[in-house]
Amino acid sequence: FYELIDAEVSELSGGSFEACAREMLAIYPGGGAGYGVATPELMAFCAETARQSGVLLDHTYSGKALYYFAQAARAQPDRFRGKHILFWHTGGALALFA
Repeated sequence: FYELIDAEVSELSGGSFEACAREMLAIYPGGGAGYGVATPELMAFCAETARQSGVLLDHTYSGKALYYFAQAARAQPDRFRGKHILFWHTGGALALFA
């Protein structure tokens, strides 16, 4: 996957930007119990995030992604401390009513 990102960045920049996806992008496993399957811990995380921030997370996509990222950040805080982190919330609020 990293090689694909490097090739896309190079092509889109006309070769003027040397990409190193491994330095810019981190991929964390977060499938959990499977598509659409939510654990009580995941549901509690989504509810607590909404209470504290007002951000609605669905249990299938954004909520699961942020839940597993937060686990990784808690497990390795020095890896993330002082870094700029982009979390792309893809919506999914309609899944809250499914």
